[in-house]
Amino acid sequence: MLVLKDSLVELHYDVTTDILSMGWPDLTGFALSEVNHSLKKVIDTLKHYDIKKLLIDGRQNKVEVTEKEQKQVAHQFSLDLRHTRVKKVARLASSDWDKERRSHQLSEELSHELTYSVQYQEFTDERTALAWLRA
Repeated sequence: MLVLKDSLVELHYDVTTDILSMGWPDLTGFALSEVNHSLKKVIDTLKHYDIKKLLIDGRQNKVEVTEKEQKQVAHQFSLDLRHTRVKKVARLASSDWDKERRSHQLSEELSHELTYSVQYQEFTDERTALAWLRA
């Protein structure tokens, strides 16, 4: 079921599996405050529906900001995610090697800076990611 659609994010919730699916927003052409506001809506949705599993699709989004700005967005989202009951996060990786290098480096930095109780794993295909989330 579609639970939210705005100019940056679209959220689909599968009640039977308790999985919220989202496309990671483009980090280009929008002010970072707009991106953070949309990601706050994701956090609010996770809280409202008491969702435990999140699928983030990073295959299509564009990243045209500095690494520092990208880290600020991801850091705030990660901090906010800690205030939900999410237990598992699966991310669908893109085939863009440079984008994935930045994403992996950012993920490593955040995991050293923040303590997580969330299981996180990256995947190249949606079927495998959903199977992992359901397990």
